[in-house]
Amino acid sequence: MRKQKQPRECEAQLRPILADHLIVEILSWLPVKSLIRFRCVSKSWNSLIISDSQFTKLHLQRSSTPSTKLQLLIDSPCLDSMVSSWPVTQLLNNSSSFLTTEGQNFSSENYNFIGSCNGLIALRGTQYRVGILRYSWVCFWNPATRTRSQNSPSCFGLTGFGFGYDPISDTYKVVGLISCSVGEQGFQRDKVKVYSRGGNCWRAIVSFPDGVALERMNGVYVNGTLNWVAFRYNSDNIVNQVVIVSLHLGNETNVEFPLPNLLDHEAWFLLSPTLWVLKDCLHVSHYHTATDYMIWQMKEFGVKESWTPLLNINLDYLQTSYPGFRIMRLPICLFENGNVLMFSEDYYQRRAVLYNERDGIVASFAIPGITFIYSIQYYAESLVSPT
Repeated sequence: MRKQKQPRECEAQLRPILADHLIVEILSWLPVKSLIRFRCVSKSWNSLIISDSQFTKLHLQRSSTPSTKLQLLIDSPCLDSMVSSWPVTQLLNNSSSFLTTEGQNFSSENYNFIGSCNGLIALRGTQYRVGILRYSWVCFWNPATRTRSQNSPSCFGLTGFGFGYDPISDTYKVVGLISCSVGEQGFQRDKVKVYSRGGNCWRAIVSFPDGVALERMNGVYVNGTLNWVAFRYNSDNIVNQVVIVSLHLGNETNVEFPLPNLLDHEAWFLLSPTLWVLKDCLHVSHYHTATDYMIWQMKEFGVKESWTPLLNINLDYLQTSYPGFRIMRLPICLFENGNVLMFSEDYYQRRAVLYNERDGIVASFAIPGITFIYSIQYYAESLVSPT
């Protein structure tokens, strides 16, 4: 008499089997949170999701997010958490969340935000010694996978930073700047040091040119480069030009290229030029006059002739409805219908402003709990490892 098969054996025989490449194809389209849950399905799934660098790149490529669906990271001393995450489309509804630092050992150390790239966040810690001189170290953090790297070795005297991805070596790099004076005239020189993800030291690379002082804002990442607004000094050690200094993260060399012609005049210090990136293009925003705020787009990276005026915002027009707006921060999002989402600062709070020059629309919304902002960056979740 034939032995009757048990129900579980029959179920196992009837269960469809997907080829490995189909499993990879399906999983590569899923959000990070779902993939983290699916790690427990099997050892092979766990290895694919956590350890397979090719799958991480495929998932990153397929999860490229339009700017209207990105989250904003707002680094502010007023927040209970180190970084607050605001979805762009929900910002005007005052909807925010906090990136959890649970189990990451951040609370006992003084960390500040450097930047975000491909879902990886670079943070710097600082220890003050000998007055204003200080030691700094960095670490990498992926909030989506709740993983972080060990702290880098400390480096003395770093006063400026930048963070981005080097596609040539396929790694992530933090750039640190150290200012010093050279020559009889005391020209400023920025020495440059680089720390790579998984590295064990800070490497010195080619310094930036003498007589060029970089603005002490975090470098702006675009197309494998880090970019800073910089001030060029003449032989009398007087600023006579504002330029962009661009560091290529692959070959670790730097070049200069000019800002729009409108910025090249003696009153540069009144213009407050600010670099930012949107839709993979470098932008600069600045005061044109006391009442006009201009936005330019560099359509072809590094080509001066490709600077194109994008917007001219009349501050008086904004102030008609919302007095006290004198300091404009970078625009956050440019919508297809002509709406511009930006931040504006007054003496008491920071506000999100929705502006449409064509339709004459101005709407302002307070950002609760925030009276000072260190920096604002785009963030999208990924599986990129911080180690």
